[in-house]
Amino acid sequence: MSAPIIYNTATKSISIEPELSTPEWEADAESINLMVRDLVALGQDVPMAANACNGKITEAFKKMLDSAIAEYKKSRYPDAIRLANLALGIAVRRYRWESFGYTLSEIGQVISFRCDVYLANSQWAEAFADASLLSLVIPNSALNHFRKGQCYQAINNLVAAKQCYQTGLTIASDNEQIKASLDEVNALLEKV
Repeated sequence: MSAPIIYNTATKSISIEPELSTPEWEADAESINLMVRDLVALGQDVPMAANACNGKITEAFKKMLDSAIAEYKKSRYPDAIRLANLALGIAVRRYRWESFGYTLSEIGQVISFRCDVYLANSQWAEAFADASLLSLVIPNSALNHFRKGQCYQAINNLVAAKQCYQTGLTIASDNEQIKASLDEVNALLEKV
């Protein structure tokens, strides 16, 4: 029996024979095609080592994030969000053979920043989406739980806010900002 793989010489890509196709095989074929496209676009015979970092992407990411931070400091929140989204796009454009640690670190930085901008601009739903993602991906960061708690507190879900602040304090028991927010929520809950 032959392999159910079809090679298209015009597009230089592979696919699975339709009658034998499964979602898993289709996903594998697409991953291989993406990797091949990246290798061809690289323009050199051998890609850089997997533990190496593409300096051009890192530099472009840092410049874009620095520009977003500058806009945030000027209270130009929509521009800061737009630039943060561009920085996120740069971070996820890393080559697929590079260490995922670089990508994850940059994504964490930009989503944390974007969440803070959303909070400053009172965009609670967007901030909550980013804070929830951060608390799942980087659960050992007290600030991620604090951000999520701020979102809950802003929409008056005080019990959930209290839980987030308590989780943050289990990670960083000396964080005064989280302690103050927890005290504020406890005081509000007593009034209810």
